[in-house]
Amino acid sequence: MEPILSSQSKWSSRSRIYLALAALMYITCQRHWAAAAAPAPVQLAAKRAIQVNFNTKLGERYQVYRSSDGTNWTPAGSVITGTGSEAVITFLTEASATALFKAET
Repeated sequence: MEPILSSQSKWSSRSRIYLALAALMYITCQRHWAAAAAPAPVQLAAKRAIQVNFNTKLGERYQVYRSSDGTNWTPAGSVITGTGSEAVITFLTEASATALFKAET
């Protein structure tokens, strides 16, 4: 009888160890899968539309320039040929951005 009891106690301790390892692996895998499945945050930027209006002369060509500080000007869009009436151009920009515009012939 004694050998049977000792083998049962060995089996019992081994099964506890295997069960503990299996539980640990299960918990670790669940955390890994949950972290991998979580979507990455998306950064959203608020936008605003800015309208630039200016009067044009018939046949004159205008280039609209844009600047954030009033010193460095970059072309904003293509050259516009004047029709003798008001030109309206809409720009989409970041809501927090400062934008200055000028139109030159």
